[in-house]
Amino acid sequence: MAKYLKTAFVRDLEILVQAEEISYGRMLELIQEEVIENYKQDNTFIKKLKQFFSDIWLGIKISSDIKQNHQQF
Repeated sequence: MAKYLKTAFVRDLEILVQAEEISYGRMLELIQEEVIENYKQDNTFIKKLKQFFSDIWLGIKISSDIKQNHQQF
């Protein structure tokens, strides 16, 4: 499972809360936004990777089919 939240990010937010620069609720909102953004980026990469391997598999299948057709003649 991918890591969608970095410890340093949360630590920086905790410092801001302790300094009363942001509220605890705002910290949670920022954490939620960060997790969602990182998940979307990771999910996009995984989709591209799946498509890549799907394309490779299709190429291998087509190549195999062509080879079988040539062997029949």
